Amino acid sequence: MIKNLIVLKIFGLILFFMTVFGCTENIVTGDLDHLSSNIVDTVSYNIAGQSYYVSPKFGDIDGLYFGRKNNLSAEISLFRMSSSNVWKMYHDSTFIIDSIFFDIQSPDTNIYEGMNFNLYFSPDSYFSESKSYSDDFDNFNIDNWQEIGPGKIEKNNNSDKTMISWNLSEFINYIFDKPGDSTLVRSFAVKYNHNASGFFKFYSRESSAGGTQDPKITLFYKELLNLNNIISYDTANTNIYVSEDITIIKNDNNIKDSLNYNISLGFGERLKISFDYSFPTGSLLKKADLVLITDKDTVSEGFSILMDPIVNYIDSNSVDFVDDPYSTIGFPLSAISSVENFEIRFDMKNYFQYLILNDVENYGLKMVPTTSNSPFDITRFSFNDDNTKPRLELVYVVP
Repeated sequence: MIKNLIVLKIFGLILFFMTVFGCTENIVTGDLDHLSSNIVDTVSYNIAGQSYYVSPKFGDIDGLYFGRKNNLSAEISLFRMSSSNVWKMYHDSTFIIDSIFFDIQSPDTNIYEGMNFNLYFSPDSYFSESKSYSDDFDNFNIDNWQEIGPGKIEKNNNSDKTMISWNLSEFINYIFDKPGDSTLVRSFAVKYNHNASGFFKFYSRESSAGGTQDPKITLFYKELLNLNNIISYDTANTNIYVSEDITIIKNDNNIKDSLNYNISLGFGERLKISFDYSFPTGSLLKKADLVLITDKDTVSEGFSILMDPIVNYIDSNSVDFVDDPYSTIGFPLSAISSVENFEIRFDMKNYFQYLILNDVENYGLKMVPTTSNSPFDITRFSFNDDNTKPRLELVYVVP
């Protein structure tokens, strides 16, 4: 199976580049109009869905968040600073530290002075961005961290951005390396104390354009210069950016329902799609669109979803997992689309053509929210209403 998938992906890449550079001989996308008398144009509603859950992986979320919505709450974001020779400067006599600041930035202009964003520091390590599952933080707290205090909120009227900064100058002894000891880990936590509904997004190290809005420490210092026995000081500053950052998001209503048909990033909700449709041997597809209708009361317009063919069967009645149990094919048979006007449409022509050719097996499809979505957003799909059932729109040529 693995060998076949590798061959399939290599063939898919060749097919992609042939299409880009104008090749017209393509069994999937060729001109079939001259065979119009043998064309079948039909719609299939024989589609079923099952919800399942994975433990949300905080490192996969694009951005940092504070607030609450839809029974999710985000109070704390964690940061780990990069290693740098800068951390040796405090005990180096050729440098004088003037001041040091930690800041985070947001594209949200509704953050205002008086909001309670508190900063904390710890010399220990508490997380790995790539391995931070929500279950790992069920009992997490920062009670023993060094409290630095509330930040200063500043508006940038030229760029419609908001920055929160904290002066760390009083905590230099905690932050810089000690002489002969460079093993210090610099972890920071920002905690937002507010119970009202609504949330604010901040730039994380992945979401910042070009890195200019990444969470960072800025150090202002003087460097001693000795030129021809003339001593002077050069004033300078430098930035140290975070190496890892996550937001801890808690589920305040931990109910797992296999028939709610939701997709969400923050809840870890996904959908497995099963279908049953038989094509005549040798059929050539002109169209295969999988269309799902959303619940109008639970939908996020523009919500982005990946539809990916599954390649394995799992023998389990469970719907709750740490990692996703379903392996997939990926490119070139997967598809990404977004909700528009209470509908989402996936072009699955390549996938169904491969099914017809028996190059893949029908284990179903899975729907996964992309990381560009807000973790607080939920989109629910309709499966039981006859007027809004999922449908497969097919146009194909029979031999």
